[in-house]
Amino acid sequence: MKRTISTFMLFVLLINTLSSSLMLPQVLAESANSETIVEKMVFINAQEEEIPIEQAEGEGQIKLTFGLGDVDTTVPYEETLTLPENIEVAVDQTGDMLPGNGGESVGQYIVKTDRTLRMTTNEQASGQTGTIIFNAAGLAQEPPSEEVSEETAAFSTTAAAMNTEITTDFIVNTTVKKDGSVLENGTELNIEPPYSNTVLELRYDFELVNEHGYGTGAFYKLTVPSMFEIPNISETNAAELKRGDGTVFGSFYTEGNDIVITFNEIITTDQILLARFN
Repeated sequence: MKRTISTFMLFVLLINTLSSSLMLPQVLAESANSETIVEKMVFINAQEEEIPIEQAEGEGQIKLTFGLGDVDTTVPYEETLTLPENIEVAVDQTGDMLPGNGGESVGQYIVKTDRTLRMTTNEQASGQTGTIIFNAAGLAQEPPSEEVSEETAAFSTTAAAMNTEITTDFIVNTTVKKDGSVLENGTELNIEPPYSNTVLELRYDFELVNEHGYGTGAFYKLTVPSMFEIPNISETNAAELKRGDGTVFGSFYTEGNDIVITFNEIITTDQILLARFN
């Protein structure tokens, strides 16, 4: 008894495995004939133009052309299909399957709000062709999104950052020395005569943080306190800025008490840019 049950169970599992591996078409014919009777399906828009159903948009109608050909209609033939996702059916609708020769109905159809359409023929349907027309709407299609490669995105970011003022990712530390001694932040500066014996030094240490995103031509403005007089350097005669290893990373010129620092291509190649300006 156990042997018989085991053999039967094995057979059932085998049948289920074979069934689950079958690829079913989108249009399902619920009869012995596996071929669909649908020959053509178009959308009729508000201007009464027939357009491909995938281009449907707005209120209109679906026009389906069917052909029964050699389908055996001595018994009712039934077929169910699902309309495309861009089609919306507001209410359930039923109607006759009318032949092209203007004769009597060869069947009935029902289309539902879940986008299913079922057609059922009668004994008059043998060899007939005809149409089904029902109300529907085409949903607006979103344009396909354009994928941007990492290289393109990086180029766009760099291009956008070129020749722009640096406002973030820039660290400036200011040091003031009097006669060679560093003054702590907040120290009151008193200079007594003779003034010529006093040496004041103003030093800026600046740093661009990693992955800052700025490109060639980006610039930063340093504002020097008004108590200091700085040399007048025009933009056309801008002076070079060099790192300790001699690499030129930009130039600077002055506008009143503003020092305008402009960076060259080094800004895009170095991950971290450190420099000092006296």
